[in-house]
Amino acid sequence: MRFSTVYAIIVGSSFCFLLLLNCLPLIVSLVKYLTPAMSKYLIYNNILYRHQYFGPWSSADVLVHFVYITEAGLRAGTLSVTNLIPLFGGPHLSTIADLLGLTLNTVKKMHRPAGVTATLLALFHSISIITSRPAFPLSQTQNLFAVIGISSLCCILLFSLPLFQRRTYELFLRAHHALAVLSAYAIWRHLPSTETFPRCYVYIFVCLFVFMCLLQVSLIIYQNGFFRYRLARAEITHEHGAIRLYIHTQKSLRVQAGQYINVWMPSVSFSSVFQSHPFVVISWAAKAQDCLELFIQPRRGFTRELLSCTGNSPVTNALVVFSGPHGRSIPMDDSENILLVASGFGIAAHLPYLKQLIHGSLWPLLNSYSEDAQRK
Repeated sequence: MRFSTVYAIIVGSSFCFLLLLNCLPLIVSLVKYLTPAMSKYLIYNNILYRHQYFGPWSSADVLVHFVYITEAGLRAGTLSVTNLIPLFGGPHLSTIADLLGLTLNTVKKMHRPAGVTATLLALFHSISIITSRPAFPLSQTQNLFAVIGISSLCCILLFSLPLFQRRTYELFLRAHHALAVLSAYAIWRHLPSTETFPRCYVYIFVCLFVFMCLLQVSLIIYQNGFFRYRLARAEITHEHGAIRLYIHTQKSLRVQAGQYINVWMPSVSFSSVFQSHPFVVISWAAKAQDCLELFIQPRRGFTRELLSCTGNSPVTNALVVFSGPHGRSIPMDDSENILLVASGFGIAAHLPYLKQLIHGSLWPLLNSYSEDAQRK
């Protein structure tokens, strides 16, 4: 802070203090004169008398609540934009979960209420502003983009319902991303350009989103060995209606039991260019692996296309790009009894844990045999 600014604050404060001290008797007299009139017309004048469930409401109560709702509506807009900041933490929630050390389900449970809260606050902000103004012309750019932003957030909330999400998940995901970008742009256009502070929130989550995108792309480049090795290739076979996918990585990758990878295979179909799907890695080794094995149940969409592309012969040398491994492995070293429950294709997720348990139980036995052999 400059010396001139400090000097101006001190001089201005001294002047205001002396003015208030000099006018204090006049202020006291004015308050005594206005108090009876305010009590008569605002405090004791009831608009709504006492009822069984609510009331009484005086004119002062209605006025105070109206002012509070108006100010709360303005604050609700700021809170809505603030709640949007963690929602733009990256294009994929798996990367955020790994960075925070949380499970994907935990991040989803945090993502949903934050989105609902931001949408409800934005709705409350818009309703309070519309009701407090005599007119809300859409010909003004600020009002138009406010409606676009609110509509985008409401559409995201609507399409997130299980009725729409489960039927066409890929369409939901792409629409979710597109509407999120549209809402961010609409909010940026809605905020006044003459004031820098409200737009700072938009700049924060845009910078956060761009940073997380660059970080995720960098991790994918490093894990797939771009610019240093050849791209990973996949071998696709099917046995008894199930798909076995072998990914031959050009760079050794350490995968813990229970972790999964997101697979992108553009050669399967035209729509697969815009899709990436998570699959659990069923292969496990104590050291880094050069070949990742996936066991996939064909259902519909990408997995059905993956099964149909094999035909009568296995597909080899298919281009694949993956991200991961994602997820947290459940530690089982200190457990005495372990119960694994699965049915159908769900048993594939337990295979790496079984391999790890077998390796952990046999390794001490092999060490004891080797020590006995050395002694003899």
